[in-house]
Amino acid sequence: MSAIKKYVLKESEVDKLLIAIDNMNAKDINKQGWLDSKAKPKSVIEKYIIEVMKLLGHADADGYEWWIHDYGDGQGNNPHYDKNETLAEEKGIIKSPKFATVTYLSSSGQPTNICDIKPKNDNAQDVVEECNYFIWSYPKEGNIVQFDGNLLHGVPPGNPNDDRITFMINVWDKKEDCDVEERCLYEDEKDISLTDSEIKHPTRDNIDVDYNEGAVFVGNECAYQLQIPTLKNASKEEDFYIARKIQKVYVATNEEEFKKNQEKLKND
Repeated sequence: MSAIKKYVLKESEVDKLLIAIDNMNAKDINKQGWLDSKAKPKSVIEKYIIEVMKLLGHADADGYEWWIHDYGDGQGNNPHYDKNETLAEEKGIIKSPKFATVTYLSSSGQPTNICDIKPKNDNAQDVVEECNYFIWSYPKEGNIVQFDGNLLHGVPPGNPNDDRITFMINVWDKKEDCDVEERCLYEDEKDISLTDSEIKHPTRDNIDVDYNEGAVFVGNECAYQLQIPTLKNASKEEDFYIARKIQKVYVATNEEEFKKNQEKLKND
Protein backbone atom coordinates (compact mmCIF):
# COMPACT_ATOMS: atom_id res chain seq x y z
CA MET A 1 0.00 0.00 0.00
CA SER A 2 1.44 3.36 -0.98
CA ALA A 3 0.20 6.88 -0.31
CA ILE A 4 1.77 10.32 -0.48
CA LYS A 5 0.58 13.81 0.42
CA LYS A 6 1.98 17.00 -1.08
CA TYR A 7 1.34 20.74 -0.96
CA VAL A 8 0.70 21.69 -4.59
CA LEU A 9 -1.51 24.81 -4.73
CA LYS A 10 -1.05 28.32 -3.38
CA GLU A 11 -4.08 30.13 -1.98
CA SER A 12 -4.51 32.27 -5.10
CA GLU A 13 -4.39 29.14 -7.30
CA VAL A 14 -7.08 27.48 -5.21
CA ASP A 15 -9.24 30.57 -5.67
CA LYS A 16 -8.95 30.29 -9.46
CA LEU A 17 -10.26 26.73 -9.30
CA LEU A 18 -13.10 27.79 -6.99
CA ILE A 19 -14.13 30.50 -9.47
CA ALA A 20 -14.19 27.90 -12.26
CA ILE A 21 -16.35 25.63 -10.07
CA ASP A 22 -18.78 28.50 -9.45
CA ASN A 23 -18.92 29.14 -13.20
CA MET A 24 -19.71 25.47 -13.91
CA ASN A 25 -22.45 25.48 -11.28
CA ALA A 26 -23.95 28.66 -12.73
CA LYS A 27 -24.03 27.10 -16.21
CA ASP A 28 -25.23 23.72 -14.92
CA ILE A 29 -22.21 21.96 -16.41
CA ASN A 30 -21.29 18.56 -14.95
CA LYS A 31 -18.09 18.88 -12.95
CA GLN A 32 -16.49 15.72 -14.32
CA GLY A 33 -14.93 14.25 -17.42
CA TRP A 34 -11.99 12.61 -19.16
CA LEU A 35 -8.82 14.44 -20.17
CA ASP A 36 -6.17 12.99 -22.48
CA SER A 37 -2.67 13.46 -21.07
CA LYS A 38 -1.55 15.22 -24.28
CA ALA A 39 -4.58 17.52 -24.52
CA LYS A 40 -4.20 21.29 -24.65
CA PRO A 41 -5.95 22.73 -21.54
CA LYS A 42 -8.97 24.96 -22.19
CA SER A 43 -9.63 25.89 -18.55
CA VAL A 44 -7.84 26.34 -15.23
CA ILE A 45 -9.37 22.99 -14.24
CA GLU A 46 -7.63 21.15 -17.07
CA LYS A 47 -4.44 23.16 -16.64
CA TYR A 48 -4.22 22.01 -13.02
CA ILE A 49 -4.83 18.38 -14.00
CA ILE A 50 -2.03 18.39 -16.57
CA GLU A 51 0.41 20.19 -14.27
CA VAL A 52 -0.19 18.15 -11.11
CA MET A 53 -0.14 14.84 -12.99
CA LYS A 54 3.21 15.81 -14.50
CA LEU A 55 4.45 16.75 -11.03
CA LEU A 56 3.44 13.32 -9.69
CA GLY A 57 5.09 11.51 -12.59
CA HIS A 58 1.99 10.50 -14.58
CA ALA A 59 2.54 12.46 -17.80
CA ASP A 60 2.88 9.20 -19.79
CA ALA A 61 -0.53 7.81 -18.79
CA ASP A 62 -3.25 7.67 -21.44
CA GLY A 63 -5.27 10.19 -19.48
CA TYR A 64 -7.19 11.16 -16.39
CA GLU A 65 -10.72 10.73 -15.09
CA TRP A 66 -11.75 13.64 -12.87
CA TRP A 67 -14.69 14.98 -10.88
CA ILE A 68 -15.37 17.57 -8.18
CA HIS A 69 -17.41 17.35 -4.96
CA ASP A 70 -18.63 20.66 -3.54
CA TYR A 71 -21.88 19.62 -1.85
CA GLY A 72 -20.77 20.01 1.77
CA ASP A 73 -19.77 17.43 4.36
CA GLY A 74 -23.09 16.15 5.71
CA GLN A 75 -23.63 13.04 3.60
CA GLY A 76 -20.07 11.74 3.53
CA ASN A 77 -19.11 9.07 1.00
CA ASN A 78 -19.54 5.35 1.75
CA PRO A 79 -16.45 3.11 1.51
CA HIS A 80 -15.87 2.15 -2.13
CA TYR A 81 -13.32 1.30 -4.81
CA ASP A 82 -12.79 3.66 -7.72
CA LYS A 83 -13.47 1.56 -10.79
CA ASN A 84 -15.06 1.16 -14.20
CA GLU A 85 -18.64 1.29 -12.91
CA THR A 86 -20.18 -0.22 -16.06
CA LEU A 87 -17.85 -3.24 -16.02
CA ALA A 88 -18.45 -3.81 -12.31
CA GLU A 89 -22.24 -3.65 -12.65
CA GLU A 90 -22.57 -5.78 -15.77
CA LYS A 91 -19.85 -8.41 -15.23
CA GLY A 92 -18.77 -8.15 -11.57
CA ILE A 93 -15.22 -7.24 -12.65
CA ILE A 94 -13.30 -4.54 -10.79
CA LYS A 95 -11.07 -2.54 -13.12
CA SER A 96 -9.47 0.24 -11.09
CA PRO A 97 -7.22 3.17 -12.04
CA LYS A 98 -3.49 2.92 -11.44
CA PHE A 99 -3.62 5.74 -8.90
CA ALA A 100 -6.36 7.77 -7.23
CA THR A 101 -5.86 11.32 -5.97
CA VAL A 102 -7.81 13.86 -3.91
CA THR A 103 -6.96 17.58 -3.98
CA TYR A 104 -8.37 19.58 -1.08
CA LEU A 105 -9.74 22.99 -2.04
CA SER A 106 -10.76 23.76 1.56
CA SER A 107 -9.45 22.89 5.02
CA SER A 108 -12.74 21.88 6.59
CA GLY A 109 -14.69 18.67 6.76
CA GLN A 110 -14.01 15.04 7.56
CA PRO A 111 -10.89 13.11 6.53
CA THR A 112 -10.49 10.81 3.58
CA ASN A 113 -10.27 7.24 4.97
CA ILE A 114 -7.98 4.87 3.06
CA CYS A 115 -7.27 1.23 3.97
CA ASP A 116 -5.51 -1.68 2.29
CA ILE A 117 -8.66 -3.74 1.70
CA LYS A 118 -8.83 -4.37 -2.06
CA PRO A 119 -10.24 -6.84 -4.62
CA LYS A 120 -8.25 -9.93 -5.59
CA ASN A 121 -7.67 -10.41 -9.30
CA ASP A 122 -10.26 -7.75 -10.21
CA ASN A 123 -13.05 -9.94 -8.76
CA ALA A 124 -15.78 -7.95 -6.98
CA GLN A 125 -16.72 -10.96 -4.83
CA ASP A 126 -13.17 -11.85 -3.75
CA VAL A 127 -11.37 -9.25 -1.63
CA VAL A 128 -8.45 -8.99 0.76
CA GLU A 129 -10.44 -8.72 4.01
CA GLU A 130 -7.65 -8.11 6.52
CA CYS A 131 -6.98 -4.43 7.16
CA ASN A 132 -3.35 -3.79 8.08
CA TYR A 133 -3.14 -0.07 7.34
CA PHE A 134 -5.58 2.79 7.81
CA ILE A 135 -4.80 6.31 6.63
CA TRP A 136 -6.80 9.34 7.73
CA SER A 137 -6.07 12.24 5.39
CA TYR A 138 -7.50 15.44 6.86
CA PRO A 139 -8.45 18.20 4.41
CA LYS A 140 -5.78 20.87 4.07
CA GLU A 141 -6.29 23.49 1.41
CA GLY A 142 -3.82 23.18 -1.44
CA ASN A 143 -2.74 19.62 -0.63
CA ILE A 144 -3.14 16.50 -2.73
CA VAL A 145 -3.17 12.91 -1.46
CA GLN A 146 -2.35 10.05 -3.84
CA PHE A 147 -2.88 6.34 -3.19
CA ASP A 148 -3.08 3.05 -5.09
CA GLY A 149 -6.21 3.12 -7.24
CA ASN A 150 -7.63 -0.23 -6.05
CA LEU A 151 -7.78 0.59 -2.32
CA LEU A 152 -11.01 0.87 -0.33
CA HIS A 153 -11.67 4.47 0.73
CA GLY A 154 -14.45 6.84 1.76
CA VAL A 155 -15.43 9.83 3.90
CA PRO A 156 -17.48 9.65 7.15
CA PRO A 157 -20.51 11.95 7.44
CA GLY A 158 -19.80 15.30 9.05
CA ASN A 159 -21.25 18.74 9.58
CA PRO A 160 -23.48 19.67 6.59
CA ASN A 161 -22.44 23.31 7.05
CA ASP A 162 -18.76 22.51 6.40
CA ASP A 163 -17.53 23.57 2.97
CA ARG A 164 -15.64 20.39 2.12
CA ILE A 165 -14.52 20.87 -1.48
CA THR A 166 -12.46 18.17 -3.17
CA PHE A 167 -11.07 17.62 -6.68
CA MET A 168 -10.55 13.95 -7.60
CA ILE A 169 -8.22 12.87 -10.42
CA ASN A 170 -7.64 9.21 -11.29
CA VAL A 171 -4.75 7.99 -13.42
CA TRP A 172 -5.52 5.46 -16.17
CA ASP A 173 -2.76 3.81 -18.20
CA LYS A 174 -5.32 2.71 -20.82
CA LYS A 175 -8.30 4.85 -21.76
CA GLU A 176 -10.34 1.80 -22.78
CA ASP A 177 -10.23 0.54 -19.18
CA CYS A 178 -12.19 3.60 -17.99
CA ASP A 179 -15.89 4.07 -18.73
CA VAL A 180 -15.69 7.88 -18.63
CA GLU A 181 -15.02 9.00 -22.19
CA GLU A 182 -16.35 12.52 -22.66
CA ARG A 183 -14.32 15.66 -22.09
CA CYS A 184 -15.96 18.28 -19.87
CA LEU A 185 -17.68 21.04 -21.86
CA TYR A 186 -16.47 23.83 -19.60
CA GLU A 187 -14.08 26.48 -20.98
CA ASP A 188 -12.86 29.63 -19.24
CA GLU A 189 -14.52 32.64 -20.87
CA LYS A 190 -11.71 34.92 -19.73
CA ASP A 191 -8.44 34.74 -17.84
CA ILE A 192 -9.18 33.90 -14.22
CA SER A 193 -6.85 35.68 -11.81
CA LEU A 194 -6.91 37.11 -8.31
CA THR A 195 -4.55 39.37 -6.44
CA ASP A 196 -3.61 38.67 -2.84
CA SER A 197 -5.55 41.75 -1.73
CA GLU A 198 -8.79 40.17 -2.93
CA ILE A 199 -8.38 36.96 -0.94
CA LYS A 200 -10.68 36.83 2.08
CA HIS A 201 -9.05 35.38 5.19
CA PRO A 202 -11.21 33.58 7.79
CA THR A 203 -12.09 35.28 11.05
CA ARG A 204 -11.45 33.32 14.24
CA ASP A 205 -14.04 32.70 16.90
CA ASN A 206 -14.23 30.82 20.20
CA ILE A 207 -13.43 27.13 19.70
CA ASP A 208 -15.68 24.32 20.89
CA VAL A 209 -15.21 20.68 20.01
CA ASP A 210 -17.87 18.22 18.85
CA TYR A 211 -16.97 14.53 18.53
CA ASN A 212 -18.46 12.43 15.76
CA GLU A 213 -18.41 8.66 15.61
CA GLY A 214 -15.95 7.58 12.96
CA ALA A 215 -15.12 4.28 11.28
CA VAL A 216 -15.56 0.95 13.06
CA PHE A 217 -13.23 -1.98 12.43
CA VAL A 218 -14.21 -5.32 13.96
CA GLY A 219 -11.52 -7.97 14.28
CA ASN A 220 -11.56 -11.49 15.73
CA GLU A 221 -11.08 -10.36 19.33
CA CYS A 222 -11.92 -6.67 19.55
CA ALA A 223 -13.57 -3.71 17.90
CA TYR A 224 -12.05 -0.31 17.15
CA GLN A 225 -13.82 2.97 16.66
CA LEU A 226 -12.22 6.27 15.82
CA GLN A 227 -13.92 9.31 17.30
CA ILE A 228 -13.36 12.31 15.04
CA PRO A 229 -13.35 15.81 16.54
CA THR A 230 -15.04 18.63 14.65
CA LEU A 231 -14.39 22.19 15.72
CA LYS A 232 -17.29 24.62 15.87
CA ASN A 233 -16.74 28.28 14.98
CA ALA A 234 -13.08 27.79 14.09
CA SER A 235 -11.00 28.91 11.16
CA LYS A 236 -10.09 26.34 8.54
CA GLU A 237 -6.45 26.38 9.59
CA GLU A 238 -7.35 25.62 13.22
CA ASP A 239 -9.82 22.95 12.17
CA PHE A 240 -7.04 20.99 10.49
CA TYR A 241 -4.40 21.50 13.21
CA ILE A 242 -6.52 20.79 16.29
CA ALA A 243 -8.22 17.80 14.72
CA ARG A 244 -4.85 16.22 14.03
CA LYS A 245 -3.73 16.80 17.62
CA ILE A 246 -6.74 15.55 19.55
CA GLN A 247 -8.09 12.63 17.55
CA LYS A 248 -8.53 9.58 19.78
CA VAL A 249 -8.98 5.85 19.29
CA TYR A 250 -10.90 3.74 21.82
CA VAL A 251 -10.63 -0.05 21.87
CA ALA A 252 -13.31 -2.42 23.19
CA THR A 253 -13.37 -6.22 23.48
CA ASN A 254 -17.16 -6.41 23.78
CA GLU A 255 -20.30 -4.31 23.27
CA GLU A 256 -20.47 -3.22 26.92
CA GLU A 257 -16.95 -1.81 26.84
CA PHE A 258 -17.78 -0.18 23.54
CA LYS A 259 -20.66 1.76 25.15
CA LYS A 260 -18.48 2.69 28.13
CA ASN A 261 -15.89 4.13 25.79
CA GLN A 262 -18.54 6.30 24.18
CA GLU A 263 -19.51 7.68 27.61
CA LYS A 264 -15.85 8.17 28.51
CA LEU A 265 -15.34 10.19 25.34
CA LYS A 266 -18.20 12.55 26.18
CA ASN A 267 -16.59 13.37 29.53
CA ASP A 268 -13.07 13.95 28.15
